Amino acid sequence: MTSRRRVEFDEPPPSGGAIRRMLLARKPGLGGGGTIPRLEAAIRRLEPQPARVAAYRAVCGAPDAGVLPLAYPHILGAPLHLELASHVDFPLPGMGVVHVRNRITSYRPIADTEPVSLEVWVEGHREVRLGWEFDLITEVRVGEERVWESVSTALSRRKGGAVGPRPARAPRGPEEPNPRPKRSATWTLGADLGRRYGRVSRDYNPIHMYPWTAKAFGFKRAIIHGMWS
Repeated sequence: MTSRRRVEFDEPPPSGGAIRRMLLARKPGLGGGGTIPRLEAAIRRLEPQPARVAAYRAVCGAPDAGVLPLAYPHILGAPLHLELASHVDFPLPGMGVVHVRNRITSYRPIADTEPVSLEVWVEGHREVRLGWEFDLITEVRVGEERVWESVSTALSRRKGGAVGPRPARAPRGPEEPNPRPKRSATWTLGADLGRRYGRVSRDYNPIHMYPWTAKAFGFKRAIIHGMWS
């Protein structure tokens, strides 16, 4: 059943409409004790497209093992994330939101060709020093079996900058007795990587595209999508 705060799709909705809504919307924010209401979006049946999965593997360096890369279901859910962030009842501006962390639980590998259903929802927020955090929950099922889920935490930055003192730095623990330098690496990334990942993920947040689009949202330069890594 589809209601004002729940939308269901037979196929992934195009991202262009959601992005236009986010660009044109004038959102009230979270003043006066308000919060994000429960909003839901779902796709009843979705078959991963081999060409898109291959393009994702090429951009992210994921191996071809006959199953979807661990983070790929996040890509399948991205159009639904945009639908919620552009929903008329979502009180925060959708453009410029920063993805700050992600927790994935895989219950079993998903074959490249397995049809899945997706459910995404958001509800509530947390006030933090830089603004407001909220969680997008994504659940993937094969039939009735839950096979994958994630909690994607995003930050809507407060205009005017941070509020309150910077949290005290946690005390450092004892030095590792046996350092292993091979655990560290330096990566040289192409300047177009944000745009390449945007094409395969349909995540065209301007903070990832070009230096000038990122500066419009307070960043010194374009930053890579956290989920690319």
